[in-house]
Amino acid sequence: MSLSNEINLFIESLGATAIADNDLTFILSLIKPSEGRTLSATELRNIHKQIKRISTGKQRQLKSVLSLVLYYLSEKCYWVLPKTQEQVCRDIELEKAIYVNQQAYEASLLFDIYPREMQQFFQERQNNIPLLVLSLGMTVAPLALHHIVNILNTPNSIQVFNNQLTLVFYHTTNTIASSWDEQSYTRYALPPTVCRMLTDHYRTDNLSLSVKQLTQLLNNYIELNSLPMSSKSAVQWEHCFLNIWLNEYHLPAMFVKDLNKPDRHVAFCPQTRTLPEIDKALPHIYDEDLANDTKASSMTIKKTKNNSDLPHKVLLKKIKKGEVSVSTLQDNDIFPPKWQEDNVLPVLFYFFTTALLTLGGVHKSTLRLSSIEKYTSIFNLFEQYPLSYSDASDPDLLLAWAHQVYSKCTTDNEKWLAVNFLRYLPQISLTEHFDSSDFISPFIPPKIDAFRINAEQFNAVLYALLTQQGATCFQRLFCIVILILGFYAGLRRGEILRLRLCDIVTNNENKGNFHIHVTNTDKGKTKNGKSRVVYTSIPLSITKFIYALLKLKSTCSRNSLLIGFEDESFNSSQRYYFLPVTRALKTLFGSNVRFHHLRHSAAHWLTLQGLHLATEQNGSTFNLAPSTQQLLTKEYCEQRYDYWLQGRPFADMNDDIFFDVISKQLGHEDYSTTRLSYLHGIEWLPDFFIAPHAYTQTEIRYLLDIAPNSNDVSRFLNTASASYHVLPIQDKKHFKLVLSHNAMGRLLQTKKTFKQLPQVNSSPLPELEIDISQPTALFTYWKQNIPNSTHQKMGNKHIFNIQSKQLISTLNNEEKEFTFKELSQYLNLTHSHQQLSLTKKQLNTIKQIGSLSFLSEENDNNQRGFVLKLRCTHTHAQMFQEIFRRPLFHCFCLSFLLKQNRKQAVAKNKAIVENDFAQRNEPVTIETISVGKTELQIQFLFKLKSAWLYQHIADFISSILDISL
Repeated sequence: MSLSNEINLFIESLGATAIADNDLTFILSLIKPSEGRTLSATELRNIHKQIKRISTGKQRQLKSVLSLVLYYLSEKCYWVLPKTQEQVCRDIELEKAIYVNQQAYEASLLFDIYPREMQQFFQERQNNIPLLVLSLGMTVAPLALHHIVNILNTPNSIQVFNNQLTLVFYHTTNTIASSWDEQSYTRYALPPTVCRMLTDHYRTDNLSLSVKQLTQLLNNYIELNSLPMSSKSAVQWEHCFLNIWLNEYHLPAMFVKDLNKPDRHVAFCPQTRTLPEIDKALPHIYDEDLANDTKASSMTIKKTKNNSDLPHKVLLKKIKKGEVSVSTLQDNDIFPPKWQEDNVLPVLFYFFTTALLTLGGVHKSTLRLSSIEKYTSIFNLFEQYPLSYSDASDPDLLLAWAHQVYSKCTTDNEKWLAVNFLRYLPQISLTEHFDSSDFISPFIPPKIDAFRINAEQFNAVLYALLTQQGATCFQRLFCIVILILGFYAGLRRGEILRLRLCDIVTNNENKGNFHIHVTNTDKGKTKNGKSRVVYTSIPLSITKFIYALLKLKSTCSRNSLLIGFEDESFNSSQRYYFLPVTRALKTLFGSNVRFHHLRHSAAHWLTLQGLHLATEQNGSTFNLAPSTQQLLTKEYCEQRYDYWLQGRPFADMNDDIFFDVISKQLGHEDYSTTRLSYLHGIEWLPDFFIAPHAYTQTEIRYLLDIAPNSNDVSRFLNTASASYHVLPIQDKKHFKLVLSHNAMGRLLQTKKTFKQLPQVNSSPLPELEIDISQPTALFTYWKQNIPNSTHQKMGNKHIFNIQSKQLISTLNNEEKEFTFKELSQYLNLTHSHQQLSLTKKQLNTIKQIGSLSFLSEENDNNQRGFVLKLRCTHTHAQMFQEIFRRPLFHCFCLSFLLKQNRKQAVAKNKAIVENDFAQRNEPVTIETISVGKTELQIQFLFKLKSAWLYQHIADFISSILDISL
């Protein structure tokens, strides 16, 4: 659909007349914003000046067109308009509200008549399109007739989504956007009766209806059934439905607007991940990207003049020659190249090529190799602008790089190829934070990246971070706290990175409640430049991780960052703490999932908790697992909103500001931002406002597809209702089953008419081997799996792991023998996220190289360290570099003393010391001795002041070398 058609369809839905193409083209040519989707007051004044140059009455007509177009851009493309224009948009909405109110009387009549018409239909059971349309508009959503036509003509519109009957509405998209995107859609809750009617309709040949035909059918239905209503236009029928949802169901106007416009909400379809796929990938969430891999890759990066050996080109060659099959790639049997610190583009293009080979494109599941070569040819432009690993990890630097590359595109084809690749970046864990919205035309509705998780899925991610190998106890702790703050507090990535210890305010009366200050610091500013306080409530079993971290860092300055060690860079935090969380999310739920979706989840559950309070519900009518159901109990919801309620019932609050309360928690100026980008789908809404339905036995027979007067309905009622079978026979005849549409839908899913419906469910979750119902189970597991001692022996390795139970106990000890700052200094010197170990072979080398002795505690300068004595040869220098330049010894300062026998030439040995042993700024002293062999003495002096830390390192060295201190 063209942009002009989309605008006119939108305008007609308002009850206004469509705009002539030439007028629309002229107005669109005047709108040229300098900044994305924002039109400044100056730019608006310039547009009006251009229109005023027209001297005829056309000027008045074009001003009206401009107002409608800007309203479209505001509503559909989410432009920010000047205040004066916002008032014009409100006037347009007010005008529509007047049209809606004009249908109030007849809408009320229709609402009263509808149940009688349905009961007659249940007896006759004849295909009745007008009644189906009324059912869709009155019980599913107040949809426009052109939307209902879309549903009636689309047979695959019904899905069972996570055990809920839903109606899937596929959005119409601009042709430019559709070349990059899969078709988006939203879900509506589908009452079982409408589901049955719609299923029967799809079996007929009436799948090519038009709006004009549908309008005529509705008006004929009124006339044939002598209903006390007048004939209506298509827009008036829409206004009639809107009136019913506003005045009969008493939904807030904002929610009615959401229901009325399907493209205001985008639903998500969970990617299917099998348990074998998950089990295969989970062990790698803590992998070090840049470390040496024990498995050699067949796609090793080599620098050649013609780039013929680039990994993605090598892969395509192997596919062409039949050396590698697509099925082999799908099974992950080809090891990808390792990331390069200076340029990650070759690996990104390798993954991009792999995705095109295995998954195909947006519209085709299999692409020709020539097409894939075309899509990846943009590498020739990108290679001129290398992207380092650290820049790729930083959202701002990555976006700046993308703008630089995109600005060099000279043709539309290059721009298309560039955006096609850039939009793939969020699929990769390293670059999942990339936002490609800057590269999409502002006249196209923005792509909504819809996804969210529930509490059970959150627990699965936490369990993965807690149990997978390859992480130190502090790395796990930081990852878990980040996950908690993302899901339960809805914090952005940058907000968590900048969070200081003083920004976390605990509550002694309620350990689960936290006040989190999100503010501007010397590390950066908030997204909108304003501060806010996030009030959150977290299950006590999970808060233990936050309290543990706060206690371990209690010796730090209150301005110290919550996440990471002292003076640790943001790049390091992104790499070691955020990346494992992202990998776990993608492994469990699919490559489209990003860290930011935790914030989407927080917004969703915060809204549902508020709606539970507003509608006085305790628990949910949805079939939710225990942990998620716990989030929606009355007690938890009140605790979550305690900062606002302050002990008062929700009924005493000004519910007009309820949406603002939600938005402020997320740092949004307006609820429309929250609704657009964070609240996905709409299938969860109606149950809050529509009372449980009284299903008559006639209606139940229709749903079960049994004869209208059959007594066989009793079997179903006995199962569905605990009270039915004890009623007297006469009362049973008039019994009505009162259930929510959701609950009734679940009961019917095994029945004949419903069990064939397509099912869409979230991926299965790995079984948790920890009983998370126990309040201390998760935290106890973390503590129990911390190494007992700093010294471990694993196979032929001796490992020095400062992050042991001894360390945790010392940091928590009030005597403060060792502080978190000292730990940070040590880990900064020794590269905190590398395992410090020596193999048996290396230990033998140390014993062969010379003698090692510790400095006595009574030395002149009270220095701590040891002295290594060895021969001054090239061979010994090589052995020394291999062993003593390892991270374990980076916390020592080295100085070299060459004791040179006076009978030997000093120049050769001096050159060996300076060139082969010593590094820059390490002092070298030469001392001539009269007797004895020439000897090199290397003194290792401990750089840090901590006696506690030195003692543990010294104990480790003495124990593995079997020498005394």
